[in-house]
Amino acid sequence: MDLSGSSIKLTREQRFLEIIKEICSENLIGDDCAALPSGQIFSSDMLIEGKHFLLPQMSYQDLGWKSMAVNLSDIAAMAGIPRYALVNIGLPGSISDNEFSELYEALHGCASEFGARIIGGDLCASEQLVISVTVIGDAPDSGAMYRSGAQADDYILVTGDFGASALGLEEILKGEKADASHSYALHRHLRPQPKIKEAAWLASVCSSAGALMDCSDGLADALIQVAALSNVGIEIDADAIPVAESVKERAAKLGLDYLQLALYGGEDYELLAAVNPECWKKLKLLPDFKTIGRVKNGSAVVLKRAIDGTAELLESSKTFQHWKS
Repeated sequence: MDLSGSSIKLTREQRFLEIIKEICSENLIGDDCAALPSGQIFSSDMLIEGKHFLLPQMSYQDLGWKSMAVNLSDIAAMAGIPRYALVNIGLPGSISDNEFSELYEALHGCASEFGARIIGGDLCASEQLVISVTVIGDAPDSGAMYRSGAQADDYILVTGDFGASALGLEEILKGEKADASHSYALHRHLRPQPKIKEAAWLASVCSSAGALMDCSDGLADALIQVAALSNVGIEIDADAIPVAESVKERAAKLGLDYLQLALYGGEDYELLAAVNPECWKKLKLLPDFKTIGRVKNGSAVVLKRAIDGTAELLESSKTFQHWKS
């Protein structure tokens, strides 16, 4: 679906994607994965030193885990099951054999924990460390879920909680040792958990009806994209957005707004789903899913605050972007 007609302003990355889709004339491009008619789903993601991770602040074990986990999360975002992975790594000459072993053991460990096998890839020399992973999975029998399936009166559900990963990054930037055992926020930032199991439950309950996306670039970004691609509006209850108490407390000490971290911080890798009322009646009984809003007619994504009755539009300009323009 062409986003250019949406009231939501396209980011530069989305404009590049529109150019790619136009050149390739390919409707498989543009979601979390490419879903093939065969039932297989493919996703690829790249992490670049200095842009997506910091060394030596981050250990090679955490980096390996995260590099695989963020790709597996894309499979979950289409309600799929991961099967295989290809790992391409650009290696600087300074990396030692032990560091490379730590990195690859963590890549393998994360893939194995979620049922995937590393079956190949490529290695080359690079000025900085670059990790690119391609994951191949299977869609559920009922079919893959897309960002574009939301309809008016659907309920908006999320897994987990938000803002912790962004807070973890803030702690690292302020000099905190990047150790996943030091705080909940650091653990969430360094060791994300792809929601494979939760996505499978959702697909089975809803027969893959509705919309699904992961929140890699923030909750606000996911809401805006689902609304734009589904041609609907969304209304969110600010008080219903789940944020861990430890995140609220630590954010206050650092002078940060925990709600802004939750909306725009990114890298939580939780799922956002829009489901019809019948599915919602079943899913709301599961502790893994929390209701935060409803789908409406229109195009705006509105955040409402019950405490003072105010409302505000979520802004695409505040979400994570590779290129600011």
